[in-house]
Order: sequence, then structure tokens, then C-alpha cells
Amino acid sequence: VLDMLGPGDRDDDIALLAARFDGIAPSDVAYWSLDPEDAAPGRARRLARRALDRWGLDDLSDEMELLVSEVVTNAVRYAERPVTLRLLRTDTLRCEVGDDSPQLPRQRRARETDEGGRGL
Repeated sequence: VLDMLGPGDRDDDIALLAARFDGIAPSDVAYWSLDPEDAAPGRARRLARRALDRWGLDDLSDEMELLVSEVVTNAVRYAERPVTLRLLRTDTLRCEVGDDSPQLPRQRRARETDEGGRGL
């Protein structure tokens, strides 16, 4: 490790921390790439439902479909390149959506005059 760091004065102690992560089994990961088109949310819902059925988590399908629909719709709305959807089954069920938008999400509150809310 010191050879990789290259030459230099090191007047202080040096510590090396190594951690090992075995990862998540491939059978517990579902990953898709979706074109940013109007049909993407519907396709994402169907794919998520099938994954939950395979994992024996079909009792969570309704809630997951709503979540997937909301986040994929939002991502597709602003994306120009394919949107990614990934479900991870660990001690919790995680849903991740990625897009090419450089803006980070920010929470907003609906006003009394707004006809729609702010989704999930």
C-alpha cells in the first residue's frame, strides 16, 4: 500500500482499514433498463410485480406498484436516456430508480390551490 502511495514524508502513524462485503445474491436483485417513454411506468409495474411474485412477496405488490409507478413516471418525465429500475431483496425491500437528470430531488409541499400533490 505504501508503494502505491508513492514517495513522501510520513511523520505520523498510518492505519489501513479493510472491509469485506459479500454483496447481495444475484437471485435477490432485479434490474431493468427502461426507455424514457410513456409506456415505461406500466412496464415497470409489471416487471416489479413479477419479481415480487418470484420472491414470494406478492402481498407487497400493490404498494410496490404504486411506488414504482410514481418514481419511474417522475424519472421518465425528465430523462433523455434510459431509466434504470432496481429492486433489492435483503432484510428490507429496496427500490432504486436512476436517470440522467443532473438535478437532485427536493421535497416540496402542495399548496391549497394545487390540483395535484407531490406524489410519494
